[in-house]
Amino acid sequence: MALWVVLGIKILLVLFLGYLCVSLAVVVLSGAPYIPSASSDLTAMLELLGPAAGRRVVDLGSGDGRVVIALARAGFVSEGVEIIPLLVWRSRWKIVRAGLGSKAKIFQKNLWSCDFSAYDIVIVYGLPHLMDKFEAKLRSELKPGALILANKFQLPDWEPAAQKGDVSLYVQEASL
Repeated sequence: MALWVVLGIKILLVLFLGYLCVSLAVVVLSGAPYIPSASSDLTAMLELLGPAAGRRVVDLGSGDGRVVIALARAGFVSEGVEIIPLLVWRSRWKIVRAGLGSKAKIFQKNLWSCDFSAYDIVIVYGLPHLMDKFEAKLRSELKPGALILANKFQLPDWEPAAQKGDVSLYVQEASL
């Protein structure tokens, strides 16, 4: 009996380590490192956005879910898109633990395959070499009046409507 327990533990350990290796490979191949937003940036985001009023928001590369959870607590319909499986599981666990299951959701997806036309607000903490690609995607998909919050790195050809610390607020103009 003890042999089966030890064998079972070893198998679980190998599976878990394999899972971690796959998660690491996803990070390396996607170019999406996990860099959490600072609490001061979360405060700036909430101040720039103002009242929630049922607005729908998505956090691109939502990591451990801290932005999604903070926005859900503030009354937003809050969703996150994350590609790293371990972070998706952690985020979902934190959402359930916070009692926000009806107000916050995390999707395991590649953000480049998502359609953002249904969102009122998009939050992006992208790396500098990706911001022009984010800008093109957001300009083509967002509805007029939609808001974009860029944390740390600005959208290269878009003038911010407001800025607080490292967070820039952009507004999608009406299409011509």
